[in-house]
Amino acid sequence: MAQNLEQTHGNISVIAAGNKRLGEAGDELVGQKEHFREAHGALGALKRQAMVDRLAFWGGFAFFMLVVAYISFKRTPAFMKQPLYSLLHMRPGGQPFTHTDYAAASIPPGTFLPADKTWGAGGAAYP
Repeated sequence: MAQNLEQTHGNISVIAAGNKRLGEAGDELVGQKEHFREAHGALGALKRQAMVDRLAFWGGFAFFMLVVAYISFKRTPAFMKQPLYSLLHMRPGGQPFTHTDYAAASIPPGTFLPADKTWGAGGAAYP
């Protein structure tokens, strides 16, 4: 019985030491909470900065591609622009059709119809 009592006393002292260590770890964790908050805020700022960088990159890339398309379109010979003008319902000079153009040709505005004239026949495929 005395042996059981000693063993129980040893178990209790081990449990008490474990509780003391857990208490110290809890105190240290409370001290680390502020560091965790700062780290969380810094990570949030980095994520926002990465998103802004990504948007700036893709915006710049899109602008660059628009400039390339504009320059390419301006340097394209006129006879090659005709299909694009017809598709976009524009006159050969690049001006959009007006309501009078549609009325003169009896075509409802916004209608895409195959051209009677061939490409490069000297006239626009549409009025």
